[in-house]
Amino acid sequence: MNATPYKRNLSPDSDLQYVKGVGPALAALFGRNGYRTVGDFTKNYPRAYEDQRAARLISTLQDGDIVSLKAYVVNVSNYNMGASSRKVYDIMVRDQSGQIRCKFFRVPYKGYFERFKPGTEIRVVGKVTNYRGRLEFHHPDMRDIDPEEEIKDALIPIYIEHEGMSSVKIQKFIQNCFLQLKEWGEDKFPESIMKKHNLVTHEQAMHEIHHPNMAEASLYNQYKSSAHRRIIFEEFFWLELYLASKKSNLKKEKGIVVKNESKLSEALIKSLPFELT
Repeated sequence: MNATPYKRNLSPDSDLQYVKGVGPALAALFGRNGYRTVGDFTKNYPRAYEDQRAARLISTLQDGDIVSLKAYVVNVSNYNMGASSRKVYDIMVRDQSGQIRCKFFRVPYKGYFERFKPGTEIRVVGKVTNYRGRLEFHHPDMRDIDPEEEIKDALIPIYIEHEGMSSVKIQKFIQNCFLQLKEWGEDKFPESIMKKHNLVTHEQAMHEIHHPNMAEASLYNQYKSSAHRRIIFEEFFWLELYLASKKSNLKKEKGIVVKNESKLSEALIKSLPFELT
């Protein structure tokens, strides 16, 4: 039996609940995080990209590397941060070449750490940090390995998890947004600006930031891909335009004229019990 085809009947302004798989309850959850429309949700940009072509061994890691690796959970522990009541969560993982700590200085959501049982095989994606002379991951993306979701030769977007909603599920909903979008509307930048600054269209940028262009694979985790350049340029452009508009309005506003009441000032000065210096 063939799957039901997606209807391209949504616009960027459509309510998020109409995206396949979302519905009113999940739309309310995403709404609490500022995503109320399809357009809002497509601006939930990946925080990193997992390059499954370049899986690494722990023994090869270096400070500053952004990597993807498979490992097994050794143990999960937590301790208080100094004299405060705040806890640091520490997950030790290992592969055949060595082991490394994955530290969390805040809890992503309730129950997050309970799923990591010793011996569980997981995928870790994040930036390697040299912390007090020891290599660690701080707040990496960690998830169980599902063979059906393992994609080879691809960059996989990693999203911030919302209240237990995994990166994989968020990616699926975003893909559904693109499958159901009828059109993006006219690009707000004229062709002359795009040509002058070598920018791709808004539609292309939004698509490629969630569906990476493998020709630019090495640029994505540095936020230097064509898609990132367009979005960053766009955000700075609108910010500059807003600030310029505010400045222009301030110049047009009439100020309060303060009259020089010299006689009143002189009388006030004379009444003081001391001499002004």
